[in-house]
Amino acid sequence: MTEHEPRYFAAAEHLSDAKLAGFSSKDLCQVRVAYSAYGLHLFGKVRIPSLPEDGPAYIHFRAFKGGPEGKCSLHSIRMGCL
Repeated sequence: MTEHEPRYFAAAEHLSDAKLAGFSSKDLCQVRVAYSAYGLHLFGKVRIPSLPEDGPAYIHFRAFKGGPEGKCSLHSIRMGCL
């Protein structure tokens, strides 16, 4: 997380790793897929059940896979409330 601004994760800093990652596929609220000349982009919004519903309670992420033989990688991650 040192690569991201600390304020992105302030709402979840008190959670243990297990609570932060304690979501399942039912907590995936939105997903979009986009293709570009570089490969496949996956955008997602995941609800963190351990956080209150009225506050920042979601992780927004972007994953990327370059070409059919490319390796999948997490491109970015951010906490949000929308």
